[in-house]
Amino acid sequence: MRFPIIKNAKIWVTLGLVWMILCGFMFFSNLKLSKQFTGGIELKVATTQTAEQVQDEIEKKLNDDNLNITTKTEGDHTNVLIQQQVANEEKLIEYGKEVQTTYQGKIKEFAIVGPSIGKQISSTAVQAIIRGLILMAIFIVFEFSKIRKFIQPWVLALITIVTMSFDILSPMGIYGLKMFFDATTQVDVIFVIALLTTMGYSITDTIVIFDRVREHLETDKNKKLDVVFEDSLWETMARSLMTSWATLLVVLAMYFIGVGDLKNFAFVMIFWIISGSFSSIFLAAPIAYLIIKNTKKQ
Repeated sequence: MRFPIIKNAKIWVTLGLVWMILCGFMFFSNLKLSKQFTGGIELKVATTQTAEQVQDEIEKKLNDDNLNITTKTEGDHTNVLIQQQVANEEKLIEYGKEVQTTYQGKIKEFAIVGPSIGKQISSTAVQAIIRGLILMAIFIVFEFSKIRKFIQPWVLALITIVTMSFDILSPMGIYGLKMFFDATTQVDVIFVIALLTTMGYSITDTIVIFDRVREHLETDKNKKLDVVFEDSLWETMARSLMTSWATLLVVLAMYFIGVGDLKNFAFVMIFWIISGSFSSIFLAAPIAYLIIKNTKKQ
């Protein structure tokens, strides 16, 4: 069933922008960074105590109001995460030794990351995302240089960055809700890797649609602009949806079967696939159409 998309371009773009703002708010208002970014101690303790009892015991033992301690029972062990509100590497090492002494013989896994290393990882993650956006934009400029007379390639590059921002913010917003309801859910390196993966994958559908628009602009010069975009969208619709659904089935299997980091990775990917399909069809082409239309009027 074919329904008009380009005709309602302003509605789709408005909905997309509102959703981006909402997702940004949900993520940053509930943001909790893992020890990989802030520094901290993480351990798994094999004990018959409940997670609450373990947390109370550690809080009394360390007796420091500048610590955020969260616990969660998983199977036959309890996960413990200790983070500092005020970064102090020496204190962190001291607390690590105290915890090891307290649960000697019961610790299955133990890891400690200093605040300085956490800052370096955080900086690297942000740089990776920014560089990814810039490289994608440069690729678009060169890829669509042939249709300069219809629309400047840098405009398409800007549109691509906007749609990729939508693809990134959508799973971030859902992850923000997850952090709100689950105190142990935090942003870690796996989350950043999932976002970088979405950036590389989400651009594919957008390029396919723009490429079909380019073909129509070059061969069907008498066809109306809105018809060109509408036809291009529906000609690539089946391909876009089938690719997304095939990927979604695999990621859903990863989510329901996987555990730990794999489950978190799949969680981000699920909502990226949904948002990526929406942005390619209902944002990228409509924004490009509105820009070309207004440019021609001027």
